[in-house]
Amino acid sequence: LAAALLVFAGMTFWPNHPVEKSIAVLAFDNMSDDPAQDYFSDGIAEEILATLAKFPEMRVISRSSSFSFKGRNLDLPTIAAQLNVAHVLEGSVRKAGNQVRISAQLIEAATDSHLWSETYERELTAANVFEIQTQIADNIAEALNAVLVDGDTAARRRPPTRNLQALEAYLLGKQRVELRSRQSLTESLAYFEAAIDLDPQYAPAYLGLADASLLLNYGGHMPLDEAIRIARPAIDKAISLDDQLGAAYASLGLMRSMQGDVRGAESALTRAITLDPNDAKAYHWLGDLLIYGLGDPGAAIPILNKARQLDPLSPVIVITLGEAYSTNGQLADGLRLYRK
Repeated sequence: LAAALLVFAGMTFWPNHPVEKSIAVLAFDNMSDDPAQDYFSDGIAEEILATLAKFPEMRVISRSSSFSFKGRNLDLPTIAAQLNVAHVLEGSVRKAGNQVRISAQLIEAATDSHLWSETYERELTAANVFEIQTQIADNIAEALNAVLVDGDTAARRRPPTRNLQALEAYLLGKQRVELRSRQSLTESLAYFEAAIDLDPQYAPAYLGLADASLLLNYGGHMPLDEAIRIARPAIDKAISLDDQLGAAYASLGLMRSMQGDVRGAESALTRAITLDPNDAKAYHWLGDLLIYGLGDPGAAIPILNKARQLDPLSPVIVITLGEAYSTNGQLADGLRLYRK
């Protein structure tokens, strides 16, 4: 608990009105002839979201909330109001043969006007896809006057894989994970394993493998010992390949929590938030740990409020926040959130 409180002691929690450096990245439109290419356009948008989340000054809405508007006919100011952000990024992806075309537009919600837009057309390679994603994130950060704490490092610009087939297998795995069914999670394991076979140095693929196995256990579809058998070496490998991968420490924290290692879970989740201050899952899991593992629901409340600000449409975060209030004796607040 002491380590967690040290992290949050100097942290500013976002107000209930949009702050200037806040953004939601919507699911990109699939402009390819094949509707099955949705996984690729979604994956591009999610990777841009993840790159933007590395800017600690920015509040970046989580995928589960920002992608929930896919296929819904809502105007951008309405979406921004529901997500409590000042800016929205929308875009499209077209794959045709060995070419890819990615367009992106940054919209200021208050005026519904374009602040920046660009179209990139390149040969379809993993390196080119990652380069475009980084360029889009850099242009948005420049438009919003946001900077990285340690500047623009070479490591940030290094693609996690240069193997296009590995990238596509990974994005297919991510698509299956989001569906959360037993079948889709089982399918995702095969895709992540394929990505690893194609590129054994692809750190996010190991993390995908770990997360899918832990989610299978959470859903009652895989015994805990089997899930740990898959997840532990995969998380260790991801961290050995990229020790700045905040999401890997979040998964490590979740795994340790499932094993009953409360202090180990606290340490890993605190590290995850330090590396990735926009990871709603890490805040959520730490808040849950504070309630049930460390017995301090009062300390969990600001942390879970942060999680909710980053993922405002997540029912499970609202429920956990309600549990924090209820366990802390604030029954009216808890009841309000359960109803929400």
